[in-house]
Amino acid sequence: MSEAGQPTRCILYVDIDAFFPSVEQVKFPLLRGRPLIVCSGVAASSSYEARNYGIRPGTPITTAMKLCPQVVVLKGHQPTYQAFAQKVFDCCRRLSPAVEAYLDEAFCDLTGTPAVRSDPHDVASDLKTQIRRATGLSVTIGIGSNRMVAKLVAKDVKPGGIGIVRAGEEAAFMHDRPLSDVPGIGPKAQQLLGTINIRRVCDLRALPLSYLEQIFGRSAPLIHERLYGRDPWVPPAMPRSISRETSLPRDSIDFNEVTNVLYYLTERACRKCRNLRLLPRRVHVKVRYGDGVTRTASRTIGVSSVSDRAIFAVAVDLFHRVRRRCRIHLIGICLSQLASADAFQANLLSERHKDFSSLYRTLDEIRTRFGHSAVIAGKAINLMTQLERDTYGFILRTPSLTK
Repeated sequence: MSEAGQPTRCILYVDIDAFFPSVEQVKFPLLRGRPLIVCSGVAASSSYEARNYGIRPGTPITTAMKLCPQVVVLKGHQPTYQAFAQKVFDCCRRLSPAVEAYLDEAFCDLTGTPAVRSDPHDVASDLKTQIRRATGLSVTIGIGSNRMVAKLVAKDVKPGGIGIVRAGEEAAFMHDRPLSDVPGIGPKAQQLLGTINIRRVCDLRALPLSYLEQIFGRSAPLIHERLYGRDPWVPPAMPRSISRETSLPRDSIDFNEVTNVLYYLTERACRKCRNLRLLPRRVHVKVRYGDGVTRTASRTIGVSSVSDRAIFAVAVDLFHRVRRRCRIHLIGICLSQLASADAFQANLLSERHKDFSSLYRTLDEIRTRFGHSAVIAGKAINLMTQLERDTYGFILRTPSLTK
């Protein structure tokens, strides 16, 4: 128990080792032990065997093949990875109902659960065994009193290890870590502090809070706490944004091809918004060109319902604003400044908006039951001759739609 009489928090962090390549090696045992990358024009993920050759996420495929001529290059399949991840997260939920899951990692709040009365190493070891039996995958586990410490100690024992920072050990654990390990201290701040020979947590602890405020502004108190292994930050109840993006099958100069994909991404983002009963107040469009240059544009909108068609119209206009080069490599959309749809006065909706809300609600119900591909609508119809699809949706070049 803590001094205030409240249970001491216990966070268990799970990270799937080399997620995409590991799934492929489980599916195809002949690939085990071989250098392997899952690609999307660049290496989206690389096996540990490939990393031994210097191949990291973001390495161009041509560079990867020069570094390791025998590397196996696979396209990847997002629904398969999602299914494996779900099995991992299901194992986590047997420990705690409070599981915050992402693409290849999860935070499990064990506070107040029976698991905290057991030895933490035994709990982690049992979970690793369950996950291995259910999926064939290896995971790294970190346990600490908060998310930051649990994730950092897992980083120290990758791949396949178990790291534990017990209550009261947080300050000593953080003492000699590099500043890059502290959330909120970005590259610019690290460079600035490096000019005065402050590169590690212990160096920055020597400075008074007033000095930190000059560098980090309002974030200074939070960063000060993190230097001592205390992280009071709690994830917001709702996401800050919902985004979907993908690399194109090939760098494209075809405006219609790009906007067809943009429509599909808009559909997926809007559907997620409706499922969470959120209304976006701002739309962002992201474009990356064949030469690697990235451009973004955004606009505040006033919406009373989440309409694929209306938000796509804004997205296309933003796309026109940023389209300055010929070959487009990546396209994406982000919906931000989210607010609860329940707070909106439904009786203020026009009859036209009510009709469209009913239409999208019906489409969402069908897709939830039978898969997104059960209904192909709008400009996404044009993708039927360009991309393969399964029940989940179109199979994009990028292994996941992200975020």
